[in-house]
Amino acid sequence: MSADRDPDIAPEGTAPEWVYSLGIIDLETAIQLAKTTEKLVHDAAKTVLAANPRASVASMVLLGFVARAQGFGKGVITGIATNNPYVAFTLIRSYFENTAAMLYVIDKPKELDRLWGTAPNSHGVSIGKITNHSVKRFAQAKGTYDVLSKYAHPHSMSLVASMQLDGNDFSWQSAPTFRTPDEALVAAGLLLQLANATVSLIHEYASKHLREE
Repeated sequence: MSADRDPDIAPEGTAPEWVYSLGIIDLETAIQLAKTTEKLVHDAAKTVLAANPRASVASMVLLGFVARAQGFGKGVITGIATNNPYVAFTLIRSYFENTAAMLYVIDKPKELDRLWGTAPNSHGVSIGKITNHSVKRFAQAKGTYDVLSKYAHPHSMSLVASMQLDGNDFSWQSAPTFRTPDEALVAAGLLLQLANATVSLIHEYASKHLREE
């Protein structure tokens, strides 16, 4: 993910410049580019696994990271296409956690067994440790994660997502909807950045965990 972008989700009702810089200018391009993320991640995983075919705990963990990324990505695209911010942003948050976990075990290779559950008395690694560590690589990670969490949890940002106030006119609908069309563009932008980060981390992970075995 970019280290210098604003973590807010379309704070002024328009998508931030970093979204447009990715080539996302409307819903059509948002969905089109979001759909490219599956192949990006698939091709990266295929490349490193072809070069390192031996089965191991490390390779199984990588397969899990990749499958989770692909599953979250598909769900995000569905959320964008169906105007559902709860699906899109909640799954982007999960994708973020997945990406952060990859970075965590790259930087802390001895933690791989704890994450996998094979270390003695292992209870895994807390998600707080994983996400807090991500700021070492991605400066805006904490702000981004906090904003995404407000959609995942019953916070005011998610509670008012389907409400519109225009002067004295108030409207609400029970069906989920992005507060503004530009939020869907931001969701696509976040997905694209996370996929690109995942691609880079797949190669780093292979160098750290697969080629040393």
